[in-house]
Amino acid sequence: MATQLTNYQCPACTGPLHFDGASGKLVCDFCGSSYDTAEIEALYAEKEAAAETAAQNKQSTAARLRLERKRGRRTAQLFLPVLRRRADL
Repeated sequence: MATQLTNYQCPACTGPLHFDGASGKLVCDFCGSSYDTAEIEALYAEKEAAAETAAQNKQSTAARLRLERKRGRRTAQLFLPVLRRRADL
């Protein structure tokens, strides 16, 4: 007996896929496309991996921007007194 129920969407039209016991494939209710279960699971695994990579890239980009802003403030704090002295001359 299955321990997990997963709802898949058709890659062609995003309609719901249902399992057809006679063919052993997942069939789209709307466009009629049929897919092997392994094919759909591989597609979803690729999408999940791409989403995870994108999330990691977003986090590292945000961290890099925070660091750059922090460094920018430090640079401004170091050079503002020098610039002010030059302006007084």
